[in-house]
Amino acid sequence: RCELVEARIACDWGLADAHAADEAALEAAVSEFVAPMLRQTPLALRACTQQARALRRGLGYDERRAIEQRNFVDTWVHADHWAAVDRFLGRKEGKA
Repeated sequence: RCELVEARIACDWGLADAHAADEAALEAAVSEFVAPMLRQTPLALRACTQQARALRRGLGYDERRAIEQRNFVDTWVHADHWAAVDRFLGRKEGKA
């Protein structure tokens, strides 16, 4: 048996994480949801997107692992990574 339930009830039951009462609430909810993603570097977003696409295409573990390793290396050696390390360590960029 299947039945439709209101969004608020679906949240109460744990079937949904959130609901938007109107268009403004939906816009705010979407903005809040994507904010952490938008703070990532383009390389990090690209790596996540490639993994999601690989999974959707049904690629196996080894193929997805190869994509992950390739993206890890590309991200690790990129200037964005070392700038983030410098920020984390409180160093000025370009100074060891």
